[in-house]
Amino acid sequence: MIYVFSGDVQSAKTTRLLNWCNGRKNIAGILTPVIDQKRYFLNVLSGEKMLMEAPKEERNVQAIGRFVFSSDAFVWAEKILADAMDSDAELIVIDEIGPLELQGKGFHNILLRLLESNIKNLLLVVRSSKLEEVIANYNLHQHTLKVISDPEKELPAF
Repeated sequence: MIYVFSGDVQSAKTTRLLNWCNGRKNIAGILTPVIDQKRYFLNVLSGEKMLMEAPKEERNVQAIGRFVFSSDAFVWAEKILADAMDSDAELIVIDEIGPLELQGKGFHNILLRLLESNIKNLLLVVRSSKLEEVIANYNLHQHTLKVISDPEKELPAF
């Protein structure tokens, strides 16, 4: 089953998911909270975090619009997602699939691997303005798909 949690930009999608995931031990993946006005990758299972934004001196970056992200941070996050595929997690979360992935960057490759794997459930965060494009680009209609707007009310208990 693929769940797509969709909402507008800066509509507290990550915060709502962070609250929903809190205390659940059978969920793995990556959330992207803003902490002290900086965006981080957060390992849902362990609580470890890594700064997403690239330091000015870093040359190995992924840029989209005004954002410059550390490629090393994406490697760290992708490893967490790859490890989740081999775990007992009942749900794997990726926050978010958006413009970077639609350009073949960011979580694009690991998402393709997850979609081809035998994982039980996948939850993707997608901004409303990119929802149809993401669904079409990744052929999500070939899977059992449910678009949600409220994790508290629309996700199973996991």
